[in-house]
Amino acid sequence: MTTTPLLPPYYPPTTPLFQNIEDLIQHLWDYGMDLEEQFYKTNKEDVLEEFAFLINVVQYWEDVAFQIREDGS
Repeated sequence: MTTTPLLPPYYPPTTPLFQNIEDLIQHLWDYGMDLEEQFYKTNKEDVLEEFAFLINVVQYWEDVAFQIREDGS
């Protein structure tokens, strides 16, 4: 008996949301621009905090993309 929850066999496979890391990074930047615009309109602190967190996420994925390019060359 397994303790790991297993998906039922009929569970449909999912498709990736992005074809590559660059698409993911672009999506994150687009979302960041939306957050920036929202902050300028509302001046809400939580939006600014989410934007700051998102910048760290973007930086992480840009570092991953850079490392992949470096390893591939």
